[in-house]
Amino acid sequence: MALFSKFIFKWREPGEFAKERDSRDRKTSKWWHQVLGVGVCMFFLLLIWFLATLDPNKTPPSFEFAFLLAILFGIVVVYVVPWMVCLSPTWIGITAEDLRIVRGNTARSVKWRDVEFFHFSERHGFPILRLELRRGGKLEIGVDSSVLPDDIGLFLRDVGVFPGSEQTGTLNPIPPQVA
Repeated sequence: MALFSKFIFKWREPGEFAKERDSRDRKTSKWWHQVLGVGVCMFFLLLIWFLATLDPNKTPPSFEFAFLLAILFGIVVVYVVPWMVCLSPTWIGITAEDLRIVRGNTARSVKWRDVEFFHFSERHGFPILRLELRRGGKLEIGVDSSVLPDDIGLFLRDVGVFPGSEQTGTLNPIPPQVA
């Protein structure tokens, strides 16, 4: 695999689709996940403070200040950083080897051999590429108007990913036509 592969398709995911997906993801998450995340961040910051108190050459701040700092750190890491990532656009790139999704400071790569099948649908006026992964995962990707879904479908057939049925979640019995 080349370090810098040539993109066959590259687009920015529609902002409205990304906002709708983020809203749906927030609704499906449990309320206590974020509270637990703040607690874990506080625990580790207070552990570092405690270890600093054991060193006689160090003069760490008082416990009250460290506790307040731990709370603020936990809130920033758990609430503010994900909010800032949601503000950044999502870039989608398709190469001959994989699909690349870049958003904020995170990147994800999905090899075509890990994709079982695909299908297109539409939600709120946006075409959506749905990928069913071999290990049971699913990806929904908003397709920009600058890219034609038919072109993506032809490319996916060329790399060995075939269209599936949206209703049953199985491979379509009709073999793809070679153009």
